[in-house]
Amino acid sequence: MPAPAERTTRQRQLSSQQASNLLQRPELYFNDNAQDRSERHVPQPGQTSGWCDRPQFCGAANGTASRALGNGFWTQVGPVKYPELLKLETLSSGEGEAHVRVVVGPEHLNLHGTAHGGFLYSLADEALALASKSRGTGAVVLNAHIDYFSVVREGEVLEATAREEHLGRRVATYRVDITRQGETVALFSGTVYRMNSRS
Repeated sequence: MPAPAERTTRQRQLSSQQASNLLQRPELYFNDNAQDRSERHVPQPGQTSGWCDRPQFCGAANGTASRALGNGFWTQVGPVKYPELLKLETLSSGEGEAHVRVVVGPEHLNLHGTAHGGFLYSLADEALALASKSRGTGAVVLNAHIDYFSVVREGEVLEATAREEHLGRRVATYRVDITRQGETVALFSGTVYRMNSRS
């Protein structure tokens, strides 16, 4: 077992890694022993509570969302959805439009310490999904494209606004602007196939 100083250094290094690494190495974060949290383990199937050094991520490795109850203790509250894992917040959703917000965290960063391109794509795609399904029909993406204009850093607040550019009987096209305090940092466009549409 590593010395306390080594464990502290290791924890500090791990705290800056992405959520994908957390999912691959859950044993580094879970601990159900209140007296000695250095002994960590992978949560067992059916486990619904435990101790965790990072309550905001506890349960993710076990396929569940969680709620921190204080002092590092967490409890399972339900299945994790991809937007929840990314901490995306839906501000509004109406016919042919949607507005999604997120605060860029350390789990959203790439190896250069800036927001990962795939994270920005996922933010835009969530806005697209909400807008395209707002008319009561299912939709699947046929084609999507994104242009990146500016570097995004940890702590910055991003908003993705989706607007319908074309609505047909079977296909629809959407534009999604990703902005930071009014500045466009990326532009996304996507075309979807409208399932079960009769309009």
